[in-house]
Amino acid sequence: MKKIIVASILSGLAAVGPSLADQFRWPLDIEISPSSSFCESRGWRFHGGVDLRTRLTTGFPVKAPADGFVSRVKVQWRGFGYALYVDHPQLGVRSVYGHLDDFAGPVAAYVAEKLKKMKARYGIDDSFGPDRFPVKKGQVIAFTGETGLGPPHLHFELRRFNDDPISPSAVGLTVPDTIPPVFLSLHVDPLSPETRINGGFLPASVSIKRQKDGTWGWDGVPVLEGKSGFSVGLVDNGEGGNKFGVEHISMAINGKVLLRRSFNQYGYDENSQASWIYDYPRTSLPGAGYVYTMFRWPFETLRFSEGFAPWSGALGENPGSVEEMTIEAVDFGGNRIVAKGRVDTRGLRQAKNVFDGTLRFRRCHYTTYGVVAETVLADAKNTTGYTHVTCADASGGVAELPASFGPDGVVQVAFPNEERWAGGARCGGETILPQHVFVPVSGGTVAVDGARVVIPAGALNFPVLARLDIVDNAPRPGGSPKKGILPAKSPVWQFSPPWLVTAKPIRLEIDLKGLTASRRLGIYEASGNARSYSGGEGRESTMSVTSRCLRPCVVLEDAVPPVITVKPRRTVKRLGLCAVFGVEDTGEGVDYESARATVNGESVSPDSDPDKDEIYVPIGPGKSKKNVVLTVSDNAGNPRTLTSNR
Repeated sequence: MKKIIVASILSGLAAVGPSLADQFRWPLDIEISPSSSFCESRGWRFHGGVDLRTRLTTGFPVKAPADGFVSRVKVQWRGFGYALYVDHPQLGVRSVYGHLDDFAGPVAAYVAEKLKKMKARYGIDDSFGPDRFPVKKGQVIAFTGETGLGPPHLHFELRRFNDDPISPSAVGLTVPDTIPPVFLSLHVDPLSPETRINGGFLPASVSIKRQKDGTWGWDGVPVLEGKSGFSVGLVDNGEGGNKFGVEHISMAINGKVLLRRSFNQYGYDENSQASWIYDYPRTSLPGAGYVYTMFRWPFETLRFSEGFAPWSGALGENPGSVEEMTIEAVDFGGNRIVAKGRVDTRGLRQAKNVFDGTLRFRRCHYTTYGVVAETVLADAKNTTGYTHVTCADASGGVAELPASFGPDGVVQVAFPNEERWAGGARCGGETILPQHVFVPVSGGTVAVDGARVVIPAGALNFPVLARLDIVDNAPRPGGSPKKGILPAKSPVWQFSPPWLVTAKPIRLEIDLKGLTASRRLGIYEASGNARSYSGGEGRESTMSVTSRCLRPCVVLEDAVPPVITVKPRRTVKRLGLCAVFGVEDTGEGVDYESARATVNGESVSPDSDPDKDEIYVPIGPGKSKKNVVLTVSDNAGNPRTLTSNR
């Protein structure tokens, strides 16, 4: 199957001949050991290439994988750092190399001369035609490094000439890998407000385990009634211990494939759809691996699932039977794993039986298409056989809503995301659904005294019932006694539905209640006792932040300057002998570009590596100690100065 899929991909590449796999080679002569895979989840985007290990060091020759010419060279402080682009016209492919230590041959001379004329360390982004820097297959074009972002490694990327990334496997480059992926979890979500999963309206997770025969399976039989969608968590450990994604994944029922995804090509303008492929909330959790949705959202247009219609993979909408579901995954080394288990798509299908007693509200749960009110019985009335509950909306209109009666007296009532329920609902005289704000796909605002969330048009793929609540009126501060305390200047605000992933960013605005916005005030995500800086723009007495997935937020004040420590001096490439300083910040982060330094009273230009939390001050040759003064601020504008004899 894998060979058939790869052949199909190759046939779709314009201007690429049948002998393509013979014409490409890996760019390194050392062992090919990836630390990341093509198209794996990077939060809100896909990874456009593969990262190749370089034995935790720099300086290995990078060789052209095929004949071509250098079409672009970049030298920037962050991002790809030193980067090279090589076009291979005969093959219809562009190769990209990031985080290089240096270039080779005439390109290296060109860059060195231009930087010298610019009197700068960075700032080149030049393009060339085919006659300026031609290269041959196997020619040394650069050397591996750690410029830009990350530790020593080589970012290797292949693209079409429209800059759409393609997998190395699509040109015949196979990753050496004998370790198969492992399944971690299986999840099923309701895709309609009436959907029942195992009798309730909430998502369910199923334990998935390796069987004695090497396959995988799950205990029990999920019972589905109404449209439902599965997702599966897995990880490919690969060689060397890193966590990779897979190249192909599919789901079948009774041997019929309902959905297949092949991660071989995409466009950078499609990155915003990454969260429709990878379940963002679940993938964000520790130990979850990559959680792949095994159904196709109607708004997903990626080429990974070409030929499969919207909602392909969704189950349970029509009564079925106990069926065998198979999930198959193949990694980029060709290693295959299969999970099999039964799924009951018949559902309970009980005759409608309406409960008209009294329920008491406990809490709300949110699903994609509705709000589930968790309630408890107000009396000991027998509830055997009930399937619905009589509820009244805020105007007094009565409806019979689907309900799930648990043996412990807990009753789930399923409310659809409809405007009628924005004012809340009552059952037997008791409120069982608090007030919400109905937000259609055209957008809207959820406002309360002290904060509001602005949802623009195009952010929602479906309407929601939303709330904005204070979940902690006296939040703990951020920071630590060692590095400094960041006091809270607002309550902790929670937007619901929690973990809602939007197609466009939405904006949270927090009223500072008499304070004036400043650089020192920022919005921090509040997760338990942890605080992580999310950003924040200030305007008069309001702080705001945008996100595609709003988490609980609090305003903190950062009046704590960075901490500077002295490290042993060492020689840094392109800088010479340097005084080295460690720098950390407990709040908004270090502003590395603010760094200023003098050596024996003379101004010098420092450099930095944020990945190592280090600042480098060139001090010139010689063993004699020199007076070095370094000043650096954090992003809140708090400066710190350290004087040392280095």
